[in-house]
Amino acid sequence: MAKRPTSTFAAQRASAVLLIPLALWFLWSIAAHAGDDLAGAQAWLGHLHNKLLFGAFVAVGAFHGRIGLHEIIEDYIHGPLNATLNALAIAAAAAITLLTWASLFQI
Repeated sequence: MAKRPTSTFAAQRASAVLLIPLALWFLWSIAAHAGDDLAGAQAWLGHLHNKLLFGAFVAVGAFHGRIGLHEIIEDYIHGPLNATLNALAIAAAAAITLLTWASLFQI
């Protein structure tokens, strides 16, 4: 039991560090393509490196958010609702990531 909090702490910090360059790339990309129409956005996301970086941004962000939600649920929700909400948080993070990746590779 003592290993989980330390590994969770490390995973949350590692995902935060990974999010820094991904968020900077995303913000720069949004600013660079702010005037683009739908075709321009699709062309931008049509490049493999942009798909991979955006997919990584969403996946790492969902993972980081999932860890944060778990900590909030553990601290403030007690009883059987705790496990239910944690399962929903896991499902939501997985669904967001999988739907994003599926959508990206439809472009």
